[in-house]
Amino acid sequence: MIIGLVEHDGVRPDRTSLEMLTVGRQLADQLGVPLEAVLFGPGARSAAGQLAAHGVSTAHVVEHDRLDEYAPAAWAQSLVQLAGVHAPDIVMAPGSDRGNEVLAHLGAILGLAMAANCTEIQPGDPFLVTRQRWGGSLLEDARLDGSMKLLTVAEHAAIPEEAAASAPIRIES
Repeated sequence: MIIGLVEHDGVRPDRTSLEMLTVGRQLADQLGVPLEAVLFGPGARSAAGQLAAHGVSTAHVVEHDRLDEYAPAAWAQSLVQLAGVHAPDIVMAPGSDRGNEVLAHLGAILGLAMAANCTEIQPGDPFLVTRQRWGGSLLEDARLDGSMKLLTVAEHAAIPEEAAASAPIRIES
């Protein structure tokens, strides 16, 4: 399973999250696993309802008034709990400041490496990734090992595309 951290404005998912979900859906298709999402804060349930068109089968909505505001360490701890229950193969996020920070916290808690701002991802053992460095002026090829792969997708690495077919989304609190 792949779980993608989706950022939203309280109404709809943001563009960088939809770009990340497009890459996530391609990976999910290659690996034969479902694509799921996690959303935090007010409006998460509304934004989650729009993800079925992007290939997301289940959206995990984290609802707690202490997590309504951005809290990267607390969000990462919520992802630890979610990963403990669902054991995803990959946790990914948009290559935004928030996405990179939350996954860096997650990696620190779990003792796993994270690849930030990926433009290309090739599954295997290990994963081969190309990632942007120095504001995109340098591309780096790297290997990503670990029982669970943590990565963020660089902004503009994909054009947001809807899935060819979508099923109703399941929303879990």
